[in-house]
This record gives sequence, structure tokens and C-alpha cells, in this order.
Amino acid sequence: MPGDKPPKADILIRLAGPDDMDWITRTHGALYRRDEGFDDSFEPLVATVLHGFMADHDPRSECGWVVEHAGELAGSLFCT
Repeated sequence: MPGDKPPKADILIRLAGPDDMDWITRTHGALYRRDEGFDDSFEPLVATVLHGFMADHDPRSECGWVVEHAGELAGSLFCT
């Protein structure tokens, strides 16, 4: 599309894997604690949901991605 910029070389979008789950859980906990006032019970909930997704998602209709910037995890997106 006109005006679309190609991704920069130091940005990578890839499928989320089991090794990403701890980072996603910790990051969600920290952001929701800071921005929404959630307590420490939120991280275990996120971990449970992610574990269930990794164990039993339908790859034909559900997917998770992580974004790396300069080799560091920077974001995630899951569609279920």
C-alpha cells in the first residue's frame, strides 16, 4: 500500500514459543500492575492462560507472535 514502510532490519516478528512464556507473563504482570493497578494474582492467571494456549491451541485458527527489537523481546500478540 502507498505509504507503508518496510520493517527495519533490527525488528523481527516471529511465532511465540515456550521459551517466551516467562517473559510474556512477567511483562503482562508489570504493565497491568503499573497501568491498571492489578495485584500479584494476575501473573499466575496469565501463566495459566499461556500454558493452556501452548498446550492446546488450534494452529489453523489461533496464533501467537512476539516482536524482537535489536535482539530483545519487545512485544507480543495472540489471536484466539
